[in-house]
Amino acid sequence: MADHSYQALGPELQELWNTMRIIRDGKELQRLSDKIKLSEAMYRSVGIVPWQMVAVIHVREAGEQDIGRWLCVLHNGEKIVGTDKKTHLVPAGRGPFHDWVSASVDALRLQGFHNYSDWSVARVLWALEPFNGYGYRNKGLRSPYLWASTNHQQKGKYVADGVFDSSVMDSQIGCAALLKYLEFGGETTPPVVLAPAPQPTSQPQPQPKPLTFWEWLFNLLKGK
Repeated sequence: MADHSYQALGPELQELWNTMRIIRDGKELQRLSDKIKLSEAMYRSVGIVPWQMVAVIHVREAGEQDIGRWLCVLHNGEKIVGTDKKTHLVPAGRGPFHDWVSASVDALRLQGFHNYSDWSVARVLWALEPFNGYGYRNKGLRSPYLWASTNHQQKGKYVADGVFDSSVMDSQIGCAALLKYLEFGGETTPPVVLAPAPQPTSQPQPQPKPLTFWEWLFNLLKGK
């Protein structure tokens, strides 16, 4: 059986983070991160894990649209908050939940996240991957749940529970890219690489004006 422990995967995830480059439009990521920060207080109220981690799970599971987002549970994105219904998709049978925060706490505790206190970048990435499942890793792929929108993304996506399509490129923003823009762990927004400023070119020196015959003769008589 594959070893999915933090001790086994942590160094790999840290190296991927260190070498990650964003390949998506930075303006789109900045817009989304600015929008998320408006709800920072809500995400912080969940506790257990860093608020940025709660936020990126919410975006991946519920999408970016405002309508209905806070009805979606972190478990799987089902809109059941306040409906007296339980989850139908995996993990099935959770709930009912009368508010979004209690549903989020249940989802995180279900993963055992309340047992950890070290929430480094590598730990967060390690915890996020099984939240979506090890299906990609079992196929020898890096999970787009983490690495979509970065240079580490590979083609292939589970388009439904248990249904993998090797031709699909995940178009959602990956957790790692969004964590970067949310400045998790003191990280700053990836800088915009500008083209080098053009170097000043040397100006051609003015050429001396040719002498007239009389100027030449005058200089000759003067001994110049």
